[in-house]
Amino acid sequence: MKKYNFGAGPCILPREVIEKTASAILDFNGIGLSLSEISHRSKDFQPVMDEAMALVKKYMNRDSSSPYLFPLLRSREGTKEAYREYQLALRSFNQQLMLLGELLGLGDKLSSYTARHTWATTAYYCEIHPGIISEAMGHSSITVTETYLKPFRNKKIDEANKQVLDFVKRSVTGVSA
Repeated sequence: MKKYNFGAGPCILPREVIEKTASAILDFNGIGLSLSEISHRSKDFQPVMDEAMALVKKYMNRDSSSPYLFPLLRSREGTKEAYREYQLALRSFNQQLMLLGELLGLGDKLSSYTARHTWATTAYYCEIHPGIISEAMGHSSITVTETYLKPFRNKKIDEANKQVLDFVKRSVTGVSA
């Protein structure tokens, strides 16, 4: 039985795993579409979901009092030791993401920071309150979150202004801008 490591500590995934992941992102199982392009409801993707759920069930934390889905951090939440374990796991995860990005030939470095801020930006565009985003990101204050979201806020204002202008023009002249 193959063993899977969910980044439980300082480790590196076997190169074959990273290469298979990179290949699937470009062309999943030879179907001509990227793994990220196929529907999660398609017959091609169903085996991925089935295997992922089986792995989650197999490796999930059985301790109902634990706040963690996987038993990656063993120390009590909020302790210095738990934070140290978290930092080691995060460093390992970022090393693996960097290697994946290199194999994919991405110009930008891939990291957990990229995923976190992509989530935050998407949440903002879904009109989730910045206070909720701030809490989810673990920022020390909403002011920190607003610093990241400020450039996106200007873009949303520009989009809103264009929608209002288009509406007025259509209403007055029947012509779209």
